[in-house]
Amino acid sequence: MVLDVNLPDGFGFDLALQLQGKRDVAVIYTSCRASTAERPLGLENGGDDYLVKPLDPRELLARIRVVLRRYGQPAALARERVITIGGWILDLVGVS
Repeated sequence: MVLDVNLPDGFGFDLALQLQGKRDVAVIYTSCRASTAERPLGLENGGDDYLVKPLDPRELLARIRVVLRRYGQPAALARERVITIGGWILDLVGVS
């Protein structure tokens, strides 16, 4: 999952921790915050990587590929189109 730290209705770290408690999910955090103190916090809160915006699309794709090589394609993506966990909704329609 590529997850922004600053969500309109919450904090990305909180969502990732909720998801990881219920599912095996890899997380690449993104943020416009360039603070060097926040990057380790993201990695300590279950993140597999942390990128600062603006993102280079090629770098993001390369990092996604690295995580997928490490974890493999989640079986849940093949079966589920909408995932709901603790009030959060992840809509995978149109994601391939």
